[in-house]
Amino acid sequence: MTPHILTRKPRLRPRNFLINDAKGLLQQYPPNCRHIAASPELQSAWKPTRKSPSIYHRRNLSDRKTRQIVEGADLVLDLGGVNLNDITTSAYSAKLDLSRFITVGLNDVRIGDDVIAGVRLADVLAELIKLKPSSSPYRGTPQGLAPVNGKPSDKITMAALYPRYAAFLRAGDTVVLETGSTSPGMTPMTLADGVRVEAQVLWGSIGWATPAAFGVAMADTDRRTVLITGEGSHQLTANDIGAMGRFGANVIVFVLNNSGYMIERALEENPNWTYNDLAPWNFAQLPKALGCSDWYTARVTTLGELDEAMKAARASKTGAYIEIIGGKMDMPPVLAYAHGQLKAMYGDTP
Repeated sequence: MTPHILTRKPRLRPRNFLINDAKGLLQQYPPNCRHIAASPELQSAWKPTRKSPSIYHRRNLSDRKTRQIVEGADLVLDLGGVNLNDITTSAYSAKLDLSRFITVGLNDVRIGDDVIAGVRLADVLAELIKLKPSSSPYRGTPQGLAPVNGKPSDKITMAALYPRYAAFLRAGDTVVLETGSTSPGMTPMTLADGVRVEAQVLWGSIGWATPAAFGVAMADTDRRTVLITGEGSHQLTANDIGAMGRFGANVIVFVLNNSGYMIERALEENPNWTYNDLAPWNFAQLPKALGCSDWYTARVTTLGELDEAMKAARASKTGAYIEIIGGKMDMPPVLAYAHGQLKAMYGDTP
């Protein structure tokens, strides 16, 4: 299991040096001899693509074979130190035996209660990669993108939206995912090769993604930056849309407007508490109000409108901003599962 640790530090080491070493090591072994559990923190460093699939472990949301591989492993190499919380364990449903863990931190190794100091993660990976398995290298089966379904007149559902996000992204894109319903909705999606993902699920700081997308776009102008966020998080830092326009950061922005804090509704027994409601902004008008007068903007309520808006956004030479109207309680599968596991999550079990 591997969180996103020191994989994008410019001037310190080549980008993705550590995670590529880990992939090279683990992919030498057949599935019954290896453990690849892509935690949500990992998605920005090692996102499953059509040519480079990984095993994504979400306990009851994963297929039976995946659960057997992950939870039945004789040894779990915990690279960097995964934070096993309600998100990374899928509402504490994961059956992980910590006695089988060897945690390789940035500067130490932990085996049970023993801590071996002065051992660097990069050095451990560099030595492990030299080991040669007795079996032939494992070659995974390329995965296809999720099918895009629905009629043009259909209202926008999460089941139809997230496959469209995945199909929209292409090589050369960097997608920035907001904490909330966006990250758990996008994490299971297979993306095209050459797509980079930035996320910070570990800290859960809502509002992070909008200014982060601005920074990503300014730092790497050779790639197209795509921001996927929800209106609750977006309201906290939406002023950075003005900064994008001021400095010519031509970000494509998708804002899901589902009438409140979806992530909070999913994690509460009573999802209709008033503090989960929001001021009803006219989001599609924000770019113009904030100085982005040449941006493409749209407010979409049907799949047909969304598909047309996505085409226009991709063709735009400036920024683009699409407000997507979704259902108040229409959750991606991960959140729907968590909503049904509240008693287990909060310790109220028989």
